[in-house]
Amino acid sequence: MTQTGWGAGEWGTTPWGGNQLGPLALEDAQATSENVIQLEFSRPVYFTGLLDPNDASQPDFYTVTPVAGTTGLDGSSARAVTVVQVDLVSAPGFASGQILALTLDRPMTAFSAQYLITCSTSIKSADKSVSLGANTFTFFGVYREILPPRVDQPIPSPDFANPQSLASALGSSASFPFDPVILGVFPTDDSFDYAIDEGLPSFYKRVWRRLFTKPGAFLHLGKRYGVGVQTYGKKLGKAQVRNQLVAEVESQISQEPEVAKVQAAVQSSTSVPGLYRLILVIKLTNGQTKTYPFPIPTS
Repeated sequence: MTQTGWGAGEWGTTPWGGNQLGPLALEDAQATSENVIQLEFSRPVYFTGLLDPNDASQPDFYTVTPVAGTTGLDGSSARAVTVVQVDLVSAPGFASGQILALTLDRPMTAFSAQYLITCSTSIKSADKSVSLGANTFTFFGVYREILPPRVDQPIPSPDFANPQSLASALGSSASFPFDPVILGVFPTDDSFDYAIDEGLPSFYKRVWRRLFTKPGAFLHLGKRYGVGVQTYGKKLGKAQVRNQLVAEVESQISQEPEVAKVQAAVQSSTSVPGLYRLILVIKLTNGQTKTYPFPIPTS
């Protein structure tokens, strides 16, 4: 009779207290945004963030290869991308280290372009008892619908959403536009990427930015960018100052690419002495005319 030790017989292939979780394998890969890939493993991986041997936080452990012949909805071929950062992802029902997010150096080509992710077999389980087995997965780029031009969207000029009012939040792609907590910050969309403004909300934000930015405040935009409406507040009792403000506003706003014509006027309040409002009437290149009132701070 052949003698065997614990775990070598019919009670299992490993000794008591050994590995009971099975093999380590890459089970899923998905593009969660244009430059982020989320990986799901069959069990937690060894992840320290210290770049020590077998540490799954090493970007060099992951290779993303465009699948030849696949293209996005716009007809462009799948472009090459490189992993630059690896992070842990917390998700209900999964252990820490079971889901990773790979950040890329540039956006992937959108659906239906395909990519192949290959993970290094140097990756091990959290207890280092098992090396990565199945280590490749093919996935699609993130779906991005191509829409025809809209009447209320003069030109496609997306910008990071930074809503200052609930009205502007509704015009962005923020996940919870009714939540006042997002005002004044950079909210996220449903994919947890930065939300964007497009069309009229983006245009209104840029008009507001030009009006209330003091000239030269943004060096990369030049010394002539910005009106600094708030600096006129206590001087508007003089007609000469009001005319100067109107001329500068019309000159600045006319530089926005959506603007065909702009007229500005400074109106004084009939009920509150010393209170003024700046009224803008803007004709857009798409034929629409918009009227925007702006209060003028006095300090």
